Amino acid sequence: RKASPEMGTQDWAPDGGLPEDGSPRHVLGTSPGVRGRGSSRRTAETDLLDEVPDTEACRKENLPPPAEHELEFLIEKATSYASGEKIRSPPLTVRNFRFRILVFPAGTSSAGGSSVSAFVEADPHDGMDPRWIFQGVKYQVVLVNWTNYRSSVYKGDSWNFSKDGIDRGWHEMVRTSELSQETGWLGPNDTLCFRACCCVRQADSIQVSSDYNCRKETGFVGLMNHGATCYMNGLLQSLFHSGEFRHIVYSIDTEKEDDVNMEK
Repeated sequence: RKASPEMGTQDWAPDGGLPEDGSPRHVLGTSPGVRGRGSSRRTAETDLLDEVPDTEACRKENLPPPAEHELEFLIEKATSYASGEKIRSPPLTVRNFRFRILVFPAGTSSAGGSSVSAFVEADPHDGMDPRWIFQGVKYQVVLVNWTNYRSSVYKGDSWNFSKDGIDRGWHEMVRTSELSQETGWLGPNDTLCFRACCCVRQADSIQVSSDYNCRKETGFVGLMNHGATCYMNGLLQSLFHSGEFRHIVYSIDTEKEDDVNMEK
């Protein structure tokens, strides 16, 4: 599996993941220009940080539950896994895109067992066309720190999920040598906690080759673009699929000669 490039953004919020409109939310205290730049400027956000003790308020048990488009996966006895051994979470469906988290607690073979590996894996519904593709899916994977969730490892990217590119993620989330309850990467019963979320902006489609026969596949032939007529073609096809409008058009009385010409 090829790992995606890390985006390195701090815009993922452990309390909500990606919002439905795809815009990022900020973790409390990670707003650009405020944290990590030595600024003395005080805001309502920094004042709130001063009032919240990290050791209590930011523990895993105080992390809000997953959002509707977010999946949480707990892996008990994570240190008992061998390198290359994998485990999958139950699936979650966002719109028509069903996905799950694929985790190698002791790392993939590519990682040499040195780091925890995690991927978002598409899990297509039964009966989908084998040429299915979901384009431009934004996804994020987070390894939650049990003692301070603001120290969690989070990574995000976008990908066109298909049968030939069914998963995407990272071979190196955190080094396996750092897995312990003292570091916060393991919770009770040596449990790893992962969260993942996806933002799907487009409906599923299919990948077609040059020999694709629209009439054979769908019974329709579509409309040819005669030069900047794509907008009109789109409008006509939208109107055609409006049952009431189509019924009105078909109910219009026409002369017999016109009917013959249409058949030709």
